[in-house]
Amino acid sequence: MKGTIISVTILLAIGATCCLLLYNRAGPFSPGTSLSLSLGLDAAAATVVSATASSATPSSSFTSTSPSAAVTTTTAPITPSATVLNSIAQQLATMPATTATYLSVNGADMTGQDMTVTGDTGTPTTSQGTYGPAGCTAACNSNAGCVASVYSPSTKTCWIKSGLTPTGITGNADRVLQIPDKGATGFPKNNYNYPGNDTVAMPLPSAADCSTLCQALPWSKCQGSTYDSNAGTCHIKAPASNITAANNMVSWAKAYIPAYG
Repeated sequence: MKGTIISVTILLAIGATCCLLLYNRAGPFSPGTSLSLSLGLDAAAATVVSATASSATPSSSFTSTSPSAAVTTTTAPITPSATVLNSIAQQLATMPATTATYLSVNGADMTGQDMTVTGDTGTPTTSQGTYGPAGCTAACNSNAGCVASVYSPSTKTCWIKSGLTPTGITGNADRVLQIPDKGATGFPKNNYNYPGNDTVAMPLPSAADCSTLCQALPWSKCQGSTYDSNAGTCHIKAPASNITAANNMVSWAKAYIPAYG
């Protein structure tokens, strides 16, 4: 019995000593506290996590700039040098001039409004013996203000014109009237006539020449044409209306183009 009391006393002493040690390390013991707390592991783990989080976010001295603090850079306009400007001027001067496409009306002439061909010594406005039809239109293109030309196949003479006067257009078998093509179109009707309203009436060799002449004239001067195949006469019409059936007549109606004039 005495030995048992001694053993219990020793165990109680040991237990009290252990409790005292644990109290000093991790605070007072309470029921439900895990063993890790009694061993002081939670505090150590918290210390490690705190240290890791601190080392994962490196410090930086960089300071971001807000949009309002952005620097605005102004670029001064570039002024071309005199050398560059001279080079551009030379290139423009050597560019080919825009050339018009011409419609040729065989057998048609136009008197008046002659221009002097640049560099030509003709009297007063002709160039003798050096032109073909294409050369005549080229002369018109190269002289500012030229709107039409007349070419003589027999004498190879070219007249360039500063204006186009429908009432001055006449028939002449040895002339070709050359007028810039403005893109007017139309359609022929065989055996039909536009009666009256002639602005021009003259002999021409074909219905095609008659409609070509109408195509080249302004809308106010020609809205259609009628060619009399028996008489060989072209009738330019403004307006072209009241179309009627008529044998040996070829009528042509111009499609209206607002910008054509």
